[in-house]
Amino acid sequence: EIADVRLHVVNHTGSICEVLGLEPVQQLLSTLPTLSMDNQWRIRMAVVSQIPILGQQFGTDLFQSKLEGLFLGFLGDSVNAVRVAAVENLEPIVKAFGPQWTTDHFLPRVLEQNTATQGYLNRLTALHALSKVATVMTPE
Repeated sequence: EIADVRLHVVNHTGSICEVLGLEPVQQLLSTLPTLSMDNQWRIRMAVVSQIPILGQQFGTDLFQSKLEGLFLGFLGDSVNAVRVAAVENLEPIVKAFGPQWTTDHFLPRVLEQNTATQGYLNRLTALHALSKVATVMTPE
């Protein structure tokens, strides 16, 4: 339960998954929700940085079923550095899954989560997220 050990493991999750594949990594993936609620913000930030790598390795089905909810939750994190890391990590997700998937599936979820009933920080983060996605998307 040492924070440095958890941080080190989370920082290398993408590499571990690349070597072992999906089957042995299911247990590791099941710990991500727990790590995403860790009291240490650096651990949460490390988790958010690994989600795009895992999504790219295992495709949209795994991302949508296991990682998308976690990732969207980071956009509403209480620590600004974690929210900023989530916005910055939108770029590899959009590039990996394409503009059609982003437009049809992901953007509506981002907007749904950050409705007008949320606080101003959530709405501001949603605007940052949309501007980040807009820089990556093609003009079509």
